Amino acid sequence: MKDKSVLPIEEQLNRFLQPKCLIPGGLGLWEEYFRKICTAWGEISGEIRPQHIIFSADNGCNMEGYVGYNYEVTQKQSRNMLLGRSSATQFCNFNNIPYEVVDVGIASDDGIGVDCKVAKGTKNI
Repeated sequence: MKDKSVLPIEEQLNRFLQPKCLIPGGLGLWEEYFRKICTAWGEISGEIRPQHIIFSADNGCNMEGYVGYNYEVTQKQSRNMLLGRSSATQFCNFNNIPYEVVDVGIASDDGIGVDCKVAKGTKNI
């Protein structure tokens, strides 16, 4: 028998999943995503730990009157997410999924969460 390390990842995945699946594809989306993750990693991992990343930015829709709130709402919502006070972060907390808020364009001088600010909002959509 060949050493597992020299088998292509697709063949390793087939051998790993075969005894677990009664019907090929029987695990649905889980199987599809598991295959994608293992193929990207180049190995089969016994444990996959999810992490929820929330990207936060202003889009400038309020400048044209499309939404009835201003930039401060995005700042408040993002800060609430940092404190675990949003539905998404409550879901993460309940399911023991770590999360982080990434500021990619909130219209504020300071970064909120992980500061990867590209701009301070889009000014106008």
